[in-house]
Amino acid sequence: MELVGGSVPAKQLEQRVESLRRDPWHPGRLFREPCLQGGSIPPAEAARRLGVDPDELSPVIEGRAPLTPELALRIERAGWLRADIWTAQQAAYDLAQARLRFAQDPAAVRPRTLA
Repeated sequence: MELVGGSVPAKQLEQRVESLRRDPWHPGRLFREPCLQGGSIPPAEAARRLGVDPDELSPVIEGRAPLTPELALRIERAGWLRADIWTAQQAAYDLAQARLRFAQDPAAVRPRTLA
């Protein structure tokens, strides 16, 4: 069995990545799982490490607010993955949500006009 990083079978990791491409997680969930170690680091402590107010971080962790480029840079500086990974995940999540809205109602996704 081929392992990635000594713990996860490569085939299992490939399947998980493909699943995330089809149904991407909100980046707050991705932040909560590995970075907050599934709850062993309290959000208030993470906010302190990032230099943000806990009230700013909580909605992101809960998936109710987008992970901004500024927050992505703070996360990168704290050593929790590169900012481009976080912003790419936010973009993938936003696109997946737009696709769902479009599938339910094509008129919900309207082309923007240039002013």
